[in-house]
Amino acid sequence: MNDRPPRLKDIAEACGVSAMTVSKALRGEKKVAESTRKKILKEAERIGYRPDPVTSRLMSRLRWRRGDGKASGSVLAWLTLTGVPQSEDPHYFRNKLKAGAQSRAEKLGYQIEPFALNDAKMRPERLRQILQTRGIEAIILPPFPRDHHTFPMDLEPFANATIGFSLSEPALHRVAHNEFSNTYQALLRTYKLGYRKPALLYSMSLDQPILRQAIGAWHAFLLEQKLSESIAPRIETNITNQATSRWLKTQAP
Repeated sequence: MNDRPPRLKDIAEACGVSAMTVSKALRGEKKVAESTRKKILKEAERIGYRPDPVTSRLMSRLRWRRGDGKASGSVLAWLTLTGVPQSEDPHYFRNKLKAGAQSRAEKLGYQIEPFALNDAKMRPERLRQILQTRGIEAIILPPFPRDHHTFPMDLEPFANATIGFSLSEPALHRVAHNEFSNTYQALLRTYKLGYRKPALLYSMSLDQPILRQAIGAWHAFLLEQKLSESIAPRIETNITNQATSRWLKTQAP
């Protein structure tokens, strides 16, 4: 009985291609014909092929030294969902988040590379296989649209972190700003400038935890400053200049 794990060579022989072609197909390179890629992926799944992460990192380093690509050991995957137009995405500022993350990563010797999960072209298992084959071990998940609370991929093999509160599953390391403190400090500053009737306007497009923190800061501020005259926080589904102008004239904050 042969107990050795499946190899690239086994897939290559079964598909009638070279081991190099198999390697490129598993890494998601576009140079491989679509029909060949599907054949290779099907065979890899059939025999239960799993890349060796140590070997993948070493090969990635060799390709990088030859000038054939980035060293995957220094790449952080930036995972997003496709099919969400920026105009409809309440988290359109994620491009700014990515730019900031890229700047910081470069200072620490890393590169950020985007990957998109799409039900039609890039299924979770396929994406996971590409990341592992390339030896990428760390994932960053930026804020997602409000109707996406889970990420449909097994993240257990990777170091991972998400930005904000949009993703609730799976359990992830999380980086988020303190909206309670931000709102409270903004209200306190207006108070020190002599204003005694502040107003709070937020968009429903924000994540619920952020809204709850902001409203909590609002009530805490009113109690601590003992302000009797106040305007109820206004949470709008769609903030427009016209509606905001009418509200400001009516409430006179």
